[in-house]
This record gives sequence, structure tokens and C-alpha cells, in this order.
Amino acid sequence: MARPGRLFVFGCFTGTVLGVALAVGGAVAAVYLFKDPIIRLASKQLQPPPILIDARADYNWEVKTVTGTVFDMRALEGGPVFLHLWSGDCYACLTELEAISRLHEQFAEQGVVFACIARGGFDDVPRIIAEYDLKAPVYLHDGTRPAPFDDDAVPVTYIIARDGRIAFKHLGSARWDAPVVADLLARLTAE
Repeated sequence: MARPGRLFVFGCFTGTVLGVALAVGGAVAAVYLFKDPIIRLASKQLQPPPILIDARADYNWEVKTVTGTVFDMRALEGGPVFLHLWSGDCYACLTELEAISRLHEQFAEQGVVFACIARGGFDDVPRIIAEYDLKAPVYLHDGTRPAPFDDDAVPVTYIIARDGRIAFKHLGSARWDAPVVADLLARLTAE
């Protein structure tokens, strides 16, 4: 069988490069051509942000420990609480676990109660706890939660004051061991 000639190989290479360039150029052109309709469509689908002014925490629900023991969330009442809802199969959730562990080590002795509640990916939770060296208490929950903790998205984090007032809510991942979070928790422990 004859080997392909140099001209044939060069033609294949040139065709591939030109095809990729054309596809990338077409995608870039489509973004510029359809940018305004995409923005208009997306802006129509936006939901109002949850306003938590004077929102109060509802501790009337139960979760399970990783070993299966039932834990009554009412045990968290009365102290500053760092409540984090996450999932073992959510990559954005995994990115923040080490920072949460460092924050826990910094504030657990100062009276801040931590509860990291997995809402999915339960089979992976023990491995994740070990892999990310998560020191904060981890619980499992797959049922309904009382408002205002009934967000469907993960990760979502609530910081609750001693009086049960939700002082802060964040939807999405964040660097929880940042100084601004430490300042907020320090203020709440001093109340």
C-alpha cells in the first residue's frame, strides 16, 4: 500500500487548521451577533434576590449525622451559627470545604456553632470529609427544610446571630476563611 504524499498530508493539516479557525471564528461572531437577544432573554428570567431583613432562623427540623444518628437542629439555638448547605456531588461545594475547616478551627472555641449539611452525594460524604480534612460537624439531610433554609441551590451559607436573626446569606462558593468573614463572626460572638 502506498504512503500518502507530502502534499496530501499538508492539505489535510491545512484543512483541519482552517476548519478549526472557521469554527472558532463562527462561534465568536455568533456571540457578538446574538449578544443582545441572549441578554434580553436572560434578564427576563432573573428572579428577585432574597431579602433577609429581619429574617429569623427556624431550627424546627432534624438532620442525621454521618453515622445515622438523628440530630435536632434546635440544639443550635442561642449561639452564633455558621450553617452551610452543600452536596457531595457539587464541585463548587468541594472547593470551599478546606476554608470552612480552617474557619471552624479558628472560631469553634469562641462559641460559633458550625453545621455543614450535605443535601446530596451522601455515599461520597465520608470520603470527602477525610480527603478535605473537614473538621466542622457534618450532617445529612434529604427532606424539606423550613424557610428561609429552603433554597434548592447548593452551596448556600447562612450566618446566624445569637438571637436567631440571619445576619448573612450567601449563595455560591466563597473563601470562608477570609478576614471579612472572621470579622463578622467576631462581632457576632461579642454580641
